[in-house]
Amino acid sequence: MEEIPEGSSFWERLKRAEKATERCKRIVGDLLAFSRESVKLTLVDVNDIIESVTLNVEEEIQNPQMQIRIVKELDTELPRIKIDPMQMKQVFMNMAMNAADAIKGEGRIVFKTSRDPDSIFVEISDDGDRKSTRLNS
Repeated sequence: MEEIPEGSSFWERLKRAEKATERCKRIVGDLLAFSRESVKLTLVDVNDIIESVTLNVEEEIQNPQMQIRIVKELDTELPRIKIDPMQMKQVFMNMAMNAADAIKGEGRIVFKTSRDPDSIFVEISDDGDRKSTRLNS
């Protein structure tokens, strides 16, 4: 990249490849860490995990050819639940990146949380294939 003019189309492609390589490095690191660790259940706010994931997703999907917007519809009254936050973060990240891959050009990825007396719900949907996934806890 140092030998190619910044801003050229080839430089932009190399920059995207560099970002993808960094993402792969993080995923492999997370997988290695996961394989070495036992599950660590912690009392957490799922909305906090989503806030963290959406920041990472926004960074990963920056692409001049695509205009993907992240929308958050989070229930602010969710109870804290006992989960492994790293595993849940990885699940949300993978689902969001799959959603981004399904969007061609312009679209939205929506993160929505809700609850009923016995459960909390996380829904991640996109404009790509008009499908959504709902996770119950």
